[in-house]
Amino acid sequence: KRVRGRIIPKRINIRIEHVKHSKCREDFLKRVKENERLLKEAKATGKTVNLKRQPQPPRAAHIVKGAEKPV
Repeated sequence: KRVRGRIIPKRINIRIEHVKHSKCREDFLKRVKENERLLKEAKATGKTVNLKRQPQPPRAAHIVKGAEKPV
């Protein structure tokens, strides 16, 4: 952080038992492995495959039942 004219590194004081690895890296590595497998299969069959992540599609329609009491 900047203090007056100089930059001082921030420090945190915690016990080592409370430090843990982030789970987002595991998801990324799993996705990379799956993409490599899909690409290998696509090259063997001569097809193209889209490796980009796709957004979630909209949820299916359903009916919401309201209360029977008058408002």
